[in-house]
Amino acid sequence: MSEQIDWSKAPEGATHYNHTRFDWYKVGSHEPFFWNGRAWAPAWFWDDRKHDCIQRPTTPSWSGEGLPPVG
Repeated sequence: MSEQIDWSKAPEGATHYNHTRFDWYKVGSHEPFFWNGRAWAPAWFWDDRKHDCIQRPTTPSWSGEGLPPVG
């Protein structure tokens, strides 16, 4: 499923995508936030929706050989 998400369209800082509601989330060591279209807002409903979210894939590291990974 993660392959079908265009992470280049995610707002800066987005860590999760809810494929059932088409929402972006920023989750980390702080309280969770959702993207309301203009800014990050507190996601008081995160516990109810986190089971539908897909975590952003980690960027592969580059060993220094060949071309660096895209992204």
